[in-house]
Amino acid sequence: MNQQNRRPTRRRRRTRLSVLGIAVVTVFIAALLAIAVYFIFRFENPCQSQTSHVETTPAPTLAPTQTPPHPSPGPDATTTPEDNNNNETTNNDTTSASRFAAFSFFDPAREEEYYAFAARRPELTDDEVVWMVNVHLNQENFYDVIFTIPATDTMPLLVNPVWRLPDGFEPDNMVGVNNDDDNIVAIPEAVAAFRSLRSASRAAGFDLSITSGFRTAERQATLFERQQPVDTSRPMAVAKPHHSEHQTGRALDIWGPGSGLMDSQATSSADLSPVGTWVYANAHVHGFIIRYGYDVTHITGFIFEPWHITYVGIHIAQYMHDMGIRSLEEFVGRNPNATIANFANPAAR
Repeated sequence: MNQQNRRPTRRRRRTRLSVLGIAVVTVFIAALLAIAVYFIFRFENPCQSQTSHVETTPAPTLAPTQTPPHPSPGPDATTTPEDNNNNETTNNDTTSASRFAAFSFFDPAREEEYYAFAARRPELTDDEVVWMVNVHLNQENFYDVIFTIPATDTMPLLVNPVWRLPDGFEPDNMVGVNNDDDNIVAIPEAVAAFRSLRSASRAAGFDLSITSGFRTAERQATLFERQQPVDTSRPMAVAKPHHSEHQTGRALDIWGPGSGLMDSQATSSADLSPVGTWVYANAHVHGFIIRYGYDVTHITGFIFEPWHITYVGIHIAQYMHDMGIRSLEEFVGRNPNATIANFANPAAR
């Protein structure tokens, strides 16, 4: 009886042990699977997270010291149109600006014009580019774009194919060159300076005279019409009305004894007569410049005229002579705020 009762108990124990073992194994296997899933997720998720970060985070910007230098070709470099476009789109950074900013007459507002003109005229030096653009000589032809002189009571006045006098302009208080009844008139300062020049020329053995002084715009229009047609791509012999220095009352056409100022049709200062050579060497001492020199016709817009002198004042004339500045355009381009008053004081220049 007791043996029979013990046998079922043993069977139940074995059954329990089997179920318990199966449960333990099942739990162990489930744990292993959970761990495997965890590590699979652990290793795959950072890659996905990193990819998402790269796609959504903006690229970092370079620090100023990491900015590549602006390509600035030198005076002898040839710049292609593509290069010029690159220059014009990036020339507002500090590296680009430094190419022209070293010059005291640099105008930041015109930097794009500097780069465009430098690309078109690679034979020019950077300082030539700056002063020429400053006075609007970056045009293809003379008279392409015209500007009106903003102030007519300052000295000197830059009047040329690009810069015109205002309508109705006429100097006040002009006087006769030789006497009050003389038909040839000019501003008093120019007349006094010519008398000083003539006195010095007489002491040197030459007697100078004036053939033309102030002209009205109407008189200039008549002279201009006589030379039609006009090729505005080349230096001219007669200015358009309002573009003539004679209308300022500061320009004089002078003549000397014998053959005047030239021995032949002058193409350089070597063709000048003795009196012409003397005027070239001494005009600045009395406040005049030879306005239309033989080597700056492409700047002034006019042919070589050794007889045409312009009053700019002793200090400016002397400065131009000492610095080797050969045209009024260059002087104004380098000294945009110059007047006789501030040039009389070297410290104010």
